[in-house]
Amino acid sequence: MPGSPLTAKPPSGLLGCVAQLPIIFYRLGLGGLLGESLILLNHIGRKTGNIHQVVVRVVSHNKDLDTYYIASAWGFKSQWPRNLLSHPEIAAQIGRRKLTVNAQLLTPQQGAHVLLDYRQRHPEAARQGQGPFWGINPTEADDAGLQAVVRDKVPMFGLVVQSTVGNLLF
Repeated sequence: MPGSPLTAKPPSGLLGCVAQLPIIFYRLGLGGLLGESLILLNHIGRKTGNIHQVVVRVVSHNKDLDTYYIASAWGFKSQWPRNLLSHPEIAAQIGRRKLTVNAQLLTPQQGAHVLLDYRQRHPEAARQGQGPFWGINPTEADDAGLQAVVRDKVPMFGLVVQSTVGNLLF
């Protein structure tokens, strides 16, 4: 598995319950209220084959390539990045748009490029983001520093849209 794991664990308990709220929005058909900043992934368990759901923040959307870029803030401690490596073709939903996507792990260079672009487009959000947690100052990190973060702590994926689907059951 690429990179080294983070020492922190994904949220659990009350914080874990709060993290599940966007999934409930999607299940109630209210995903459109979340806009295009959060995407619901229906990923397949690499061991069980069961479908699991997670909502993650969209870092960027390349409309020309119809590719959504996402990052795992908890590294490979989260299950979904490992599941995407095993089963990259999944169903997803962003807003009201239901999709079939192919998840591709980004190289450190590709991930750094996405993060640099995000920083330029959203300087305030980059300042208040998870940089300290990742061990960098996101407003000052150079390309090499961002590459190290993507390589060692924060795997990033490009979700390449294969098709827009009619009525997927989520």
